[in-house]
Amino acid sequence: MNLKPVLSTNFLSVILVIFVLSIFSISVTASDDQAKTGKDFNPGDMITKHIADAHEWHFATIGKFHISIPLPIIIFSKGKGLDVFMFTKVKHPGDEFRGYSSSHEGKIIHADESEAMIWNFSITKVVVSMLISIFLMLWIFISVARTYKRREGQAPKGLQSLIEPLILFIKDDVAVPMLGDKHVKYLPYLLTVFFFIWINKCFSTR
Repeated sequence: MNLKPVLSTNFLSVILVIFVLSIFSISVTASDDQAKTGKDFNPGDMITKHIADAHEWHFATIGKFHISIPLPIIIFSKGKGLDVFMFTKVKHPGDEFRGYSSSHEGKIIHADESEAMIWNFSITKVVVSMLISIFLMLWIFISVARTYKRREGQAPKGLQSLIEPLILFIKDDVAVPMLGDKHVKYLPYLLTVFFFIWINKCFSTR
């Protein structure tokens, strides 16, 4: 049985569902913003909210209640040394903790507005999403690889059936046409980049 046409159809179906859900999400966000502010929808502002880095992970807003997880601040400055604390200590501009505060842009600054250098090693939203993506990629690839070994020659099943169309798409429609016989060498790298970007895109939050 030739599985390639079936897999291609399944892949296109997945892409279509993701596209429709994305458009629906954007429409809901646009309508919600317009209802709250009374202003026309600005796509640039919405995109910035999704991709901007932050010291907390904001999930949703229900009325005036914000659902978010504060992340650790790890900073070093001459004279004060290393400091570690949660972002909730300086979440609002004007809040002061151990001589530090935050600006309206969310940047950690000296409470006395000193220009002294601050070395910021904080675990931000982007860092957390990348760490989660790496963990998920390891779990996905190792699980699928074990399934292939255990079910060699059999039709894909479970997580394997979801990932295989994506792997074949990158291999047949990207790697082979662009790299020819060299695709075997670079396919692991292309798959890693593709899944890393895709998973991180799924974690885009306001």
